[in-house]
Amino acid sequence: MSAPDKARRLLADGCVMVIAADEAHTVARVRGDSGIHDVNFHYGEWSCTCPAFGECSHRIAVRLVTTSQAMAVA
Repeated sequence: MSAPDKARRLLADGCVMVIAADEAHTVARVRGDSGIHDVNFHYGEWSCTCPAFGECSHRIAVRLVTTSQAMAVA
């Protein structure tokens, strides 16, 4: 399953909890297959505590509900 497809599944399953979000910062938690991961956006950079390299499904899922940038992924 691709990362964007998995991200949509995480959203459909209610696994994404956005704690705070504004134009400059986002803090969220995502319940993934291997546990709970923290996803953050600070100073123009996204990060996730999962071990994946590159663009993970957790970051994509949070972006889908917090930014218009995500439309490029959908």
